Amino acid sequence: STLVYFATSLNANSGVLNRLTRYTRLEQYPDDQELLDDLIVENRDYKKPKRDSFAIRQASSLSQKEIWTIIIASPLLAAAIMYNAHLNHYEGVMYYFMLFISIVALAYGILHIYILIIKKNQEL
Repeated sequence: STLVYFATSLNANSGVLNRLTRYTRLEQYPDDQELLDDLIVENRDYKKPKRDSFAIRQASSLSQKEIWTIIIASPLLAAAIMYNAHLNHYEGVMYYFMLFISIVALAYGILHIYILIIKKNQEL
């Protein structure tokens, strides 16, 4: 749940930062504008390097959020697959157990009817 709050706050921050760049009522000094531009870049998914530079893509907060979402979801998915495999195994065992019980019950029922028929024939 913390990751959801983190992701929501990042999305809200990007909206606020974009509004601040368009807001003209406040006097913006050049240093403030640079700081705001840096914040917007840090809040975006990633900073793309220039073709002629050797800079590597730098992950920022939103891409970190996506990475952590994947990391958290992977064990949950693995656990769900494991539970599903165990459930399938138990369902298979229960199927054969119920098949065995129903065959035994069917045989007992047929045998019981046969015995009743024999007893009625002996009485006559």
